[in-house]
Amino acid sequence: MEKTAWLAACLLSGPGHLAAAQTPQAAKLAGLPEAVHVVVTVDSLARAAGIDEDSLQRQVESRLHDAGFSIMTVFGGSYLIVEVHAFQVHTTTMLVYDVGLEYHTFAIPARQLSAMIRGLPDRAQISVSELAPLVQRSVDVALYRRAVYGVGARNNAGAVANVVTRNLQVFLSDFRSVNPPGR
Repeated sequence: MEKTAWLAACLLSGPGHLAAAQTPQAAKLAGLPEAVHVVVTVDSLARAAGIDEDSLQRQVESRLHDAGFSIMTVFGGSYLIVEVHAFQVHTTTMLVYDVGLEYHTFAIPARQLSAMIRGLPDRAQISVSELAPLVQRSVDVALYRRAVYGVGARNNAGAVANVVTRNLQVFLSDFRSVNPPGR
């Protein structure tokens, strides 16, 4: 019995084992594509505190690329939004911030899709012209959200960039827990 438990532990800790999900939202990411458009927004107070939107955009895209994602330059399909908001507290030198990350995709409501396929034979084909109206009426769905709020020195923009990186790492761990590389 002990040998079986040891063997199971070795197998589970090997390179083929999936990463552990870090949030309950991971299951919603199963089967989603590894191609995303990235949108990074930094509000004016965060920019004034030294947080550079273009630099964050490059960092996020680089980390996603390193994790096996294709970065799409055209908006459509799935996209990842990173938002940085800052709140100035006038009586201190502190910066209150909010770093959010959301993964969105477009979905066709099941009711519309089922109405189209109702009564069709099992192996029916649907033409592009019949699907086009459904795609046009697809809805933007936020499947994953993560936000971190914090307080730091107003002159330490690097700390906020680190929060963006940690948020992204949690997302990537969750994504990989249900979508192993090379699937």
